Amino acid sequence: MKRLSFLFLFASAVFSCGTERWAVKTSADKDAGRVDFNPVVRSIAELNAIPAPTRAELDAHPDTRFPAELKTYTVTGYLVGFKLEADEDFHIVVEDPASPGITMVVEMVSGNCVPKGVVELATKLRASWEMRFGRAGKRFKKLPAHSVKVEITGVGLFDFLHGQTGVAKNGFELHRVIDWKELH
Repeated sequence: MKRLSFLFLFASAVFSCGTERWAVKTSADKDAGRVDFNPVVRSIAELNAIPAPTRAELDAHPDTRFPAELKTYTVTGYLVGFKLEADEDFHIVVEDPASPGITMVVEMVSGNCVPKGVVELATKLRASWEMRFGRAGKRFKKLPAHSVKVEITGVGLFDFLHGQTGVAKNGFELHRVIDWKELH
């Protein structure tokens, strides 16, 4: 366990990985083994409606999960756009097809910033994303409205609200993405 912690901290220092609830965001938290990887299908609007924890509650859970974060979810939405965050994540915004204007963030983590067991999947997901949509840059790459529909599966996460592009009103995200596909 000490070696994994050291490697995680080393990767964080070298690759500018994140800080706030970072263990939960990358599946390095105490509850990671309790996550149910049988996804439930939900709309983006439904995930926006989950009651959010308070800032104090989020601060008190830097490496443990809330009940909604012990599940994986599959959402379908229109791709609004994406960018590369300072913490090395791909920040992707999707919009609910049945509720225009209702959006949420889904994040693809960097293989440089995750536990060893997650590296291969994280790397493959990001490579397939960039092969289809182009390189993720520091500027938000906006796509034409309703031009691309995607299905994304990921682990639930409540993030801190700090003005993120496309953030759900409750801060709920799929962080980390574990699968995606384009729908035709």
